Amino acid sequence: MIGLVTTLWIMVTFFAVIEMQRGWTRAVIASSGLVLSLFAINQFAPFLFGALGHFEESFNETIWRRQIFVLAAIHLTIAFFSYAGPAFSGKLSGRLGIRDNIQDKLLALLVGAVNGYLAIGTLISFLEYRLTQDGWVETAPAPYPFPADILIRTEQVDAISKWLPIPLLTSNPYVLPVLLVLVFLFVLVVML
Repeated sequence: MIGLVTTLWIMVTFFAVIEMQRGWTRAVIASSGLVLSLFAINQFAPFLFGALGHFEESFNETIWRRQIFVLAAIHLTIAFFSYAGPAFSGKLSGRLGIRDNIQDKLLALLVGAVNGYLAIGTLISFLEYRLTQDGWVETAPAPYPFPADILIRTEQVDAISKWLPIPLLTSNPYVLPVLLVLVFLFVLVVML
């Protein structure tokens, strides 16, 4: 069985290599979608789960599992459209051409690694933190709400749990909104 931390680093590397081939401009647009996903989940998921009645019931594995699936579906949907957006837009796709110099490749590699961290690290964050009315709460040392032959908590995940996107970007209420504004300003000013 492969560990979650190993999977995270493999996917960060995978995203970096793929983004290097796609170009840094497309990678930055994907970054803006991933930051938007984190912002939307942090702002609107408490209202969603409150409307579904998750906060009125006593916390159990079924509610936690359902919460993980809903949050992952929202995150992956926004991530999919942020990656596929330039391909759907004919005008924008022409402007986001791939340049073949080393500087652009290295920038794409760096932005791709950040994208991999945001995309996969957020999914792991949903396992390590659950959403309550008051914000995100760490779930350790409770086992994941999945059978042990599918997914188990290890000490390696405990070591990086404070560095995952959810606790890192939501610890201060101003970090995520400011990051969202900065990323979208960068996209608007530099690229369009």
